Amino acid sequence: MAVVGYGIKNRLGVTADPRFSDVVSVHGLVRTKDMRKDAQPFNKEMILIGGVCSVNPEFDEKYFIVPLAFASELLEYDTEVTGFEINCMNDADVHEIKEKVMQIIGSDFTVKTSMEQNELMYQVHQSEKGMTFIILSFILVLSSFTLIASLTMLVIDKKNDIKILASMGASLRQIRKVFFLQGLMITFMGALIGLLTGYGICWVQMKFHLLKMEGAIISYYPIETQWEDFLLIMATVGCIGVIATYFPSKYLVRRHFDQAN
Repeated sequence: MAVVGYGIKNRLGVTADPRFSDVVSVHGLVRTKDMRKDAQPFNKEMILIGGVCSVNPEFDEKYFIVPLAFASELLEYDTEVTGFEINCMNDADVHEIKEKVMQIIGSDFTVKTSMEQNELMYQVHQSEKGMTFIILSFILVLSSFTLIASLTMLVIDKKNDIKILASMGASLRQIRKVFFLQGLMITFMGALIGLLTGYGICWVQMKFHLLKMEGAIISYYPIETQWEDFLLIMATVGCIGVIATYFPSKYLVRRHFDQAN
């Protein structure tokens, strides 16, 4: 029996329903070199459709999976194969395995990892991730004006306290440091709460698979958390927070400090 991609299944108009016996004719090019002029150029075999798979449009429109013995007879390959696939454990180093395979079979053969075989698809996914990060960073920049406004209101509200501290001998730098640290505390507390909330949502999806996917190779939306992303988010929030905190704490505090003197 054969397993066909969803796109091929639609083009052939077949079904994998066991109540129906959909048999298709498969043709393979004859490899015999001394073929007569009036001979058929193709081998012909019949096979039953036993299943349908759906991975992605590129796969679904291309692959027609049959037993090895059927393919060998149809294509006239006895002990020859066009390729091997090696399944690795989840924690295996695929690049190390690739190097070892290349050492065994030599440089006459091409060895590619799954990522290298689908390089364009992975590049698109990485581009989507990068664009999403840029958009969210832009939203974060806009929301930083809320932090600036909050610090501005705080400085105005505490202008009498600034005058008291100045009269007690506190330097401009010391007073600035108070409001600067206040802004940093707001920034990193918000970042920490956001990261914990985001990780909690990801953990719930990984554990309970609440978000489903229809017609995919897996039934739920896959999520993987990476500590590099957490560090990148924290660094981005920190940089934007420092910039948003610096200017109110520098210029507004200086104005009220000068008025006190």
